Amino acid sequence: MPISALDKYIIFSPHKGIDFRIRVAKNKISIYIAFSQKVLKREGKVMTESSENLDVISEDGWSELLAWLPDGIEDKMRETGAFTRSRKIKRPADLLRIVLAYPVLNKSLPGLSRWASEKGLADLSFISIWERMQVMVVFLRWLVGEMLSQVVSPVESGLTLVPIDATTFSVPGSNKRDWLLHMMWMQGQPVDIRLTKARGEKTGESLKYLEHVPDNAVIMGDRVYGTPTGFAHVMRKNIRFIVRFTWNHLSLYETAECTTLIDPRHKLDSMMCGEIQAFNAWIKYDKTSVFPVRIVVVKKDKQSAEKAVRYCTHESTRKGH
Repeated sequence: MPISALDKYIIFSPHKGIDFRIRVAKNKISIYIAFSQKVLKREGKVMTESSENLDVISEDGWSELLAWLPDGIEDKMRETGAFTRSRKIKRPADLLRIVLAYPVLNKSLPGLSRWASEKGLADLSFISIWERMQVMVVFLRWLVGEMLSQVVSPVESGLTLVPIDATTFSVPGSNKRDWLLHMMWMQGQPVDIRLTKARGEKTGESLKYLEHVPDNAVIMGDRVYGTPTGFAHVMRKNIRFIVRFTWNHLSLYETAECTTLIDPRHKLDSMMCGEIQAFNAWIKYDKTSVFPVRIVVVKKDKQSAEKAVRYCTHESTRKGH
């Protein structure tokens, strides 16, 4: 896989106002965190909104950001190896400020090096800054996980929602999808990463490729994961899931004998906008395998439904379905 051909950001937004960015370039994978101009809250403190991004330039802005971040930042940077010596950078917080400034200020690495020197944070070449960024992956994963734990309250059952999705890459000169990066996230941490070609055996977005899933995970997937093959696989492995689906791709039956199909028009036509309805159904995988599922439906208004259809049509065309 020629990773050098991929020079893109994978953007994962686990919470409004936070972008968890993975940059694949020059045979290295780097992870950054970017903060948008949304107003963020932590323990009653409100971060002010700026015209661009959260302020990493002024001392007041940086102090405000540090007060919002989880406690124990500097100790965790030392523990994870993100900060190992204070020769050219005196404090771990200064290194974190430089790293966060990279996506926020949208500077090149040489420009970032000059900015850090002008601010009196560090006198480092851009190569040195790049090398230090490479060893911060574990720390940044921890940081995102800690921030998520503050905005996502644990449930009594101990279950955790685990989003799964794939990001598309196209090689230079290509007008189609060439590679897929499949990622599964749990409490801000990537728990499974798989790189495949866009087409061919064992390449698509499907639940049938899930193997090692934490016991307390509840997989969340979009409609492309809603297929009988994928459902049969995760049910046999006792994996919990919440997945969207389309009626055209998934036949639902009234009983375990699978003799009577559920007619969505008959079942749902009486629903009002905003109403939520739930019912049990059965999925047939092959002649001998049937599985029970619970279907939850919310009816959209006409405008929202038409918008959703336009989006689905656009995405199907873009992805070549």
